[in-house]
Amino acid sequence: MASTPLQISIAPRWSRVGDALESQLEAERDRIALWFLLPDPRAWQGALLLLAALGVAAALLSPASRRAFVVRRGALAVAAGLALVWLHAALADAPVIARPVAASFSAIVERVEAQPARAATRITVAPLGRSDLPARLRLTLADRDQAAVRIVPGQAIGLRARIMPPPGPA
Repeated sequence: MASTPLQISIAPRWSRVGDALESQLEAERDRIALWFLLPDPRAWQGALLLLAALGVAAALLSPASRRAFVVRRGALAVAAGLALVWLHAALADAPVIARPVAASFSAIVERVEAQPARAATRITVAPLGRSDLPARLRLTLADRDQAAVRIVPGQAIGLRARIMPPPGPA
């Protein structure tokens, strides 16, 4: 009678530890929060270098070992994920509003969303000629102002608004 590897375990103890580590990393792949735990770009650079060094060391010390394969792939995957998050943050970089400010400006309406439950209309606008403002602003207009109901995407508008910074983390 033939047996399968699941019926008889002939693998060494360390191989099972590597399998367990691999399973744990697989389960946690979406929950890596290294980006949020590290305080600044110098810490991110250090983490990237450490992870890359760990991956290279695992490849050089024991290239044929399954443990080394898991460590190498895990370290390089986390480093790649951290680098991708950093790249995404760099591409999305925009001026930050530090405190509430009242501003008068012209803008192009990009999106209009009716919010009947709040008796309001939310518009997304791109300010024109204002480098001190973010590239896009989301504004909420009360529906009691009849002009809010007639706004359409693509329309150029002039407005005076009290702009608030985004809320902090929950």
